[in-house]
Amino acid sequence: MDHDEEVTEKQKAKARWTKLEAIVGNVERVKNLANDIVTHFEKRQTVFEGKALIVAMSRRIAAELYKEIIALRPEWQDDDLSKVR
Repeated sequence: MDHDEEVTEKQKAKARWTKLEAIVGNVERVKNLANDIVTHFEKRQTVFEGKALIVAMSRRIAAELYKEIIALRPEWQDDDLSKVR
């Protein structure tokens, strides 16, 4: 594989990733996911207290998901960075 073919393959892979990220990060999907996460977490808290970790496909999706979760539960927002672990 020469350099030009390698660049083309990288460009194709990046284009596929970009399309997939757009599908996964669809606004309505993120809103539904945020609602599901909040519902699941609150139900789980009735059994025992704990923390949650959410992994997202990209920083953009993570930021959008955070925004949607805070829209549902504004009291979960805390600007005190000493509480972040």
